[in-house]
Amino acid sequence: MNKLKLILGTFIMLWMAACTDFVEPAIPYSNFDTGVYLRTIANKAANVNFFNMDNAKFHVVVEVVGENDGKGLAKEVDVLVKRRRGQSTTNEVKVRTIPGSEFGPYPERNFPNAPNRNFPAKEIIVTIPEALAAMGMTKADITGGDFFEFRLVLYTNDGRRFSNDNSSSDILSGAFYNSPFFYRLPVVCPSELAGEYNLSTTGWCAEKFEGKVKFIAGATTGTYIIQTTVGEGGAFVDDYSFGFYRACYGPTTAPPGGANGLRLVEACGKTSFNSSTSSPWGDNFFIRDVRVNGAVLELDIESSYPPEAGKAVITRTDGKNWPPLTK
Repeated sequence: MNKLKLILGTFIMLWMAACTDFVEPAIPYSNFDTGVYLRTIANKAANVNFFNMDNAKFHVVVEVVGENDGKGLAKEVDVLVKRRRGQSTTNEVKVRTIPGSEFGPYPERNFPNAPNRNFPAKEIIVTIPEALAAMGMTKADITGGDFFEFRLVLYTNDGRRFSNDNSSSDILSGAFYNSPFFYRLPVVCPSELAGEYNLSTTGWCAEKFEGKVKFIAGATTGTYIIQTTVGEGGAFVDDYSFGFYRACYGPTTAPPGGANGLRLVEACGKTSFNSSTSSPWGDNFFIRDVRVNGAVLELDIESSYPPEAGKAVITRTDGKNWPPLTK
């Protein structure tokens, strides 16, 4: 019975040790050098919206994990940033230094992998305008497909430094530690043109087409099938002329469809037709000009068969404004 109690007691002690975030080194290893890491307990920004960089941000919550529940360990944390474009990066610069005194309780903490709630935490927010200013850049230097790469460097009160360049793979990528010190935010260009809108198109003949237009999201992100209908309740048909065919050739004229793969394309605010692909009659289509005024979008369009052209006025009816589209 005594042996059984000993075995059970040893098992319980081992189990308790395995369930803690940090274990003090046992004698005779009392001078053992233990590390410190920043565990990510919330990552609140997955990307940067190209169309809304003024309001985009790097936003994480981290906690200091180490001996004594991480208390009194952090002297300061540097936040560094650089821009990546493919394999090319700008120089990494410091955008902010956060003193250790700002780390404290975080009531919203919810990280079930680590039940200890006593580690000092900090919500770190760096706006994209701040990051651009630190790098000496403007929004004009950023395009869709770029990345903002943020890195944290922790300095302790006893003179040590910890980051992603001197931590083990378990610390950086393990689910329990969750301490990458490094965060990559892609610059994305969400394309949100899909919908049904009012349409008024003036053809090259000075006659007008009035009706509805649909932007239908295609199989590839940023591509759209264009359909129009005359008046209320009519059937929608593919029409990449936005109505100028029927304005000038008559309402019963078959409009140019997309059977050959013709699509309207929107990429990071720039609009075009995939003009290497034609309508069923072999005509290509081109956008000559784009103007946006709140809920009103004006497209100046022409085909490769002169004098076919038209100006389409597309008005949103969903209470939203068009994004800042250009040619």
